[in-house]
Amino acid sequence: MKVTITDIAKMAGVSKSTVSRFLNNGYVSEANRKKIQTAIDKTNYQANFFAQALNADRSQLIGVIIPRFSSFTSNQTLKGIASSLEVAGYEMFITSSNLSVEKELKQIEKFIAMGVDGIISITTQITDDHVSLSQESKVPILFVGQTHPDVNCLAIDDHQVGKIAAEYLKSNQFKKALYIGVTEKDKAVGYYRKKGFIDHFDESTVVLESDFSFDNAYNLGSEVLKYDPEVIICTTDNMAIGMMRYFIEHHIDVPKDISVLSFGGYDVSSAIHPPLTTVAINYEGLGKQACSYLFNLIENPNYTQKSDLYEDFHLIERSSVKK
Repeated sequence: MKVTITDIAKMAGVSKSTVSRFLNNGYVSEANRKKIQTAIDKTNYQANFFAQALNADRSQLIGVIIPRFSSFTSNQTLKGIASSLEVAGYEMFITSSNLSVEKELKQIEKFIAMGVDGIISITTQITDDHVSLSQESKVPILFVGQTHPDVNCLAIDDHQVGKIAAEYLKSNQFKKALYIGVTEKDKAVGYYRKKGFIDHFDESTVVLESDFSFDNAYNLGSEVLKYDPEVIICTTDNMAIGMMRYFIEHHIDVPKDISVLSFGGYDVSSAIHPPLTTVAINYEGLGKQACSYLFNLIENPNYTQKSDLYEDFHLIERSSVKK
């Protein structure tokens, strides 16, 4: 049966806050320390874990925050994180910010209070509050997905990702493109990926803004057709699939009438018809690299990992782009 702090407190006849202070090496009277330790000794694995954490310099716990549980990119990154942590002997606490900056910051604070050894936050933006919290924390924090000069972070080289797509389309003689992006508050995907494409394709490229959802991309279909583009570029595969669904329902042939290219390399992108041409990103590898950097931060207090760019991505050429 799972043992909680509440159980330990009841067994020892003390408050939960007293148990929490005990587990985090705070002040507890000698009499209460003995009661709590006795309660811990009588319990199973979880309690033994508490006792082990108390007697060790580290908890062997890592806190991980993802933007959404429904996100393919977050889940693939999490897969890489989980495999690396398992090999290194760490346990993982996972929570979701649901794309809320405020919730993400509160979750970081909770992980710090729990005494984790390190935190990985897959974030959509790095605010001044992120910077302040990171600089004040004694627990190493690595932000993944965005760059900032004042925090430890790892992000995909999204400008280069956009450039790959632009050069591919130019090599296939495309002239008139429409780009479906997301908010520039997401600097990596919303700004740099778009800029990488436009810088290397055509600065007059029409840009429409959506979000990451299938439905909202689908709902842009009629607006997209007003511009009569040769090719649509979508910020993610999920958005491209929404757009292609609109085209199918309105008897628009892909790629004969209009071509579609996107970014991500989601598993489903090869299963739809026609299969989607995409710049595939190795998100699992991103998760593994994030762990490698976090381990360095944990082992070496003076180590910093400032604004590194991840470059494991490549174009997968399929049938959604006309030749």
